[in-house]
Amino acid sequence: MSARALFGGLLREGILVRLIYLDEAGTSRNEPVAVVAAAIFHPDKQWRNVDQYLSFLRKRYGLKEDFIFHATELFSGGKVLDRKNWPAERRIPILKRVLSIPRKFDIPIMFGFYRQDGVTDADTRHHSAFALCLKRANDFIKDKYDGEVATVVAENVSEMRRWLAKTPDVLKNPPSTVPELGRHPFDAVVDQIHFADKQGAPLLQVADAVAFAIRLFMTNHRFGRRTVNFIADNAAIWDGLDAQNNVIAGMGAIYRPKSESEYAPVSWEEQFF
Repeated sequence: MSARALFGGLLREGILVRLIYLDEAGTSRNEPVAVVAAAIFHPDKQWRNVDQYLSFLRKRYGLKEDFIFHATELFSGGKVLDRKNWPAERRIPILKRVLSIPRKFDIPIMFGFYRQDGVTDADTRHHSAFALCLKRANDFIKDKYDGEVATVVAENVSEMRRWLAKTPDVLKNPPSTVPELGRHPFDAVVDQIHFADKQGAPLLQVADAVAFAIRLFMTNHRFGRRTVNFIADNAAIWDGLDAQNNVIAGMGAIYRPKSESEYAPVSWEEQFF
């Protein structure tokens, strides 16, 4: 695939290539639920505006040009945003702005999750949530963007990369012991997964924030509902999020029911409030 196709051109006889950015939360050993979230971008209408919006947020809040928006640090503080100099009243408004990007720019969100069950290890839960998220993204593209395809950019988790890279092949040719997932064949996602860090693929920061919020909600955190409400307004479809408390594993989506063509194109300047 050419660089032009990956970053906003056309692929194979004029077919548009969507960009799917995936990141995870809650994948360490003792976490109660592993969540992988995907943000699906139109390469021409959305990618550049969101990237510029992230740059604007850095300037707006006095952050360095190379600052990476990590949701955990924005929520709890960390090495860069230490609690003394960056108390919650300074950090949380930034997190809210990042979480609101899907709502502001009409970015569909997909997710997969796998709960602690006392049997599977952390890597298996991570891989399973990754596969479920990717399958839900494939179904969404087949349903909403007929005839289009997508390529995947995922956070480069070095110890998991080899296993995650195999996910598309497993979904295309699932073993007989694995139940069929989703509504469509897994053929809307093309090419190998592109692994990158957030510096090299800045829109991973959106997926990071969304995965964090969904994990917070699914662990019944007292701020869980509030954080996921930043992602989308009442016009959005919340597919499966509230129904996931009593199941071990699953997938879902948060998106607007209208097509993106029904929204007037807006710049990042117009979206800031």
